[in-house]
Amino acid sequence: ASPSSPSSSSSSISPSASEGSYVPTTSVTRGGSKKSRAEEDQLEIKDPAIIFNSVWNKIEVKYGRENLKFPQEIIWLGGAPGAGKGTNTPFIASVRGITAAPIVMSSLLETPEAQKIKSQGGLVSDTYVTQLIIEELLKPQYRSGVVVDGFPRTTIQVECTNMLYEKMLELRKQYYHTPLGPQFPRPVFRVTVLFIEEKNQCRP
Repeated sequence: ASPSSPSSSSSSISPSASEGSYVPTTSVTRGGSKKSRAEEDQLEIKDPAIIFNSVWNKIEVKYGRENLKFPQEIIWLGGAPGAGKGTNTPFIASVRGITAAPIVMSSLLETPEAQKIKSQGGLVSDTYVTQLIIEELLKPQYRSGVVVDGFPRTTIQVECTNMLYEKMLELRKQYYHTPLGPQFPRPVFRVTVLFIEEKNQCRP
């Protein structure tokens, strides 16, 4: 079958229709019983700026500001299960001249920490997911460009993605007139969403 026709745009990202895919982790009370979902929601940080700045500060301390070198082009690929993200990723990458393997969010969430959270009946927080994807994007193999499959999925993640773009512009401005300048190119964000009729959507 021929690849679906993706729609794309650059820079700012709008909230995904699949908002809520990643939600707060399960907490445990002093007596050992799990807290209700309502109680968890009250404890989970909801402010995207607080979440992003917390994550960014940790990463900046861990790697050093001059080492925060992100891909020149990032294609954020979204779509419901069964929309053909995996099928169309090679086509999208080839059109954009991207040779790096895609970053698949569901695969990143197979980390021991994420597995432990899920095995205890919890769900992964926006804070954890945001830190996971930002650190992954720093890997050298993605420097010229990468397709990201499955992020952002919540309003908070969308806002964090927009803030990442602003930080990347900030880094470029800071290092532009230094020997490190070429390593901080102007970032390009493209958003591609694959659509599928509801009756054809894969359901768990």
